[in-house]
Formats: sequence, C-alpha cells, structure tokens
Amino acid sequence: TQGAWAAATVLGAALLAARRPAYDRLPRR
Repeated sequence: TQGAWAAATVLGAALLAARRPAYDRLPRR
C-alpha cells in the first residue's frame, strides 16, 4: 500500500537525518 511506502520513506529519511549529524559530531581521527 502507499501508506506503507510513505511510512518506510519517512522512517528512512528520519534515520539518515538522525545518523548524519551523529557521525559529524563524532571526532574524526
């Protein structure tokens, strides 16, 4: 269903958005 695809897309985008700043905050050596 479109609802499932929409939910998956939103969750995926949210995870990526949440992970990107997390990696940026980590000290890069």
